[in-house]
Amino acid sequence: MGENEIEWDQLTQLGDSLDLNNADEQSLVILAMGEACWISQKPDDETYGLHVETTAAEKVSVELAAYSEEQAIWQPIGGDVEARAAVLYHSGWMIFFLWAGSVGVIFYFQGQRAGWVDHFANSSTALFDSHEWWRPFTSLFLHADLLHLLGNILSAAFFVPFVSRALGAVRAWLVILACGTLGNFLTAWTHYPGEYLSIGASTAIFGALGILAGIGFSGSVRASSQRRWMRMAAPVVAGFILLGLLGGGAEGGNTDVMAHAFGFGSGLISGFAAAELQLIMIDSRRSSEREI
Repeated sequence: MGENEIEWDQLTQLGDSLDLNNADEQSLVILAMGEACWISQKPDDETYGLHVETTAAEKVSVELAAYSEEQAIWQPIGGDVEARAAVLYHSGWMIFFLWAGSVGVIFYFQGQRAGWVDHFANSSTALFDSHEWWRPFTSLFLHADLLHLLGNILSAAFFVPFVSRALGAVRAWLVILACGTLGNFLTAWTHYPGEYLSIGASTAIFGALGILAGIGFSGSVRASSQRRWMRMAAPVVAGFILLGLLGGGAEGGNTDVMAHAFGFGSGLISGFAAAELQLIMIDSRRSSEREI
């Protein structure tokens, strides 16, 4: 639709004194809705105005407001590089290598002391009959063989740094290990009173995957655009797909699918809660800065 098909008095101006980048960005949002828009340049400076048909002005205003809200979520302190960097943490490789070294050392001594598996593996009967509550946690540091150990270290190297970037390395590892422990506890509880034994860090690693999905879900929930439900579902669906691909195992194998699922679910809830808490803290800091 061009200027020769509509009069300017049939248009409503939604944006004023925009720079060219902002005008282009907002016009793309409007075009994605299937609505027409016009950009006008002020004759006395280098700013621009954004115009839409009056009949579509209310709908477009709602979508532009939702788009601005989404941008604020992903850039919670401001639009500049320094502000965005303030809410991103280091990947925490030092803590990762400390963890990898510790499970490697434990694996070595585990081979020297056969009783370690009997005493520290996750066991449904020992947990609930003998009240050996440490087992869901300590089993995260034991592994069946070298391939099992290396597989979990490589998987952790892929997922855990992203969680550290979002939450901070110390908080990330605390939450990941808590999710792994909870996942192991729930798996043992589900099997009880039957006998159930397991070892390995994979429950915690799938907890890390769930945390990432939960963080993405949190950002999508706060969005209010027309595509809100699609954006809410995307990170969770992606997490479940990865859970199926990486944690499903093969028929007759030793993969503990239930523990992976409980770890992922614990991480999903924890990641959502952690992201929401972080945004609340950011909003509080913003309010304090405004008061100053």
